[in-house]
Amino acid sequence: MRAPTLYWYIKNKSGLLDAVADAIMDDAIAAAPEPSGDDGRVWLLDTLTALRAALLAHRDGARIVSGAR
Repeated sequence: MRAPTLYWYIKNKSGLLDAVADAIMDDAIAAAPEPSGDDGRVWLLDTLTALRAALLAHRDGARIVSGAR
């Protein structure tokens, strides 16, 4: 796909960064464990660990997600 073709689907650079942030967060949400009734602290730690891993898996992942929208 070439750059001009991309703009048929995404309006501008901001829209592109939002789409990339959504893809990164989709990875994080998919990797997050299901909550269990045992200990909420363990679930929170596991969820935040999955989020961190998803952000680190992409170059400037944290910057893209924090700057989206």
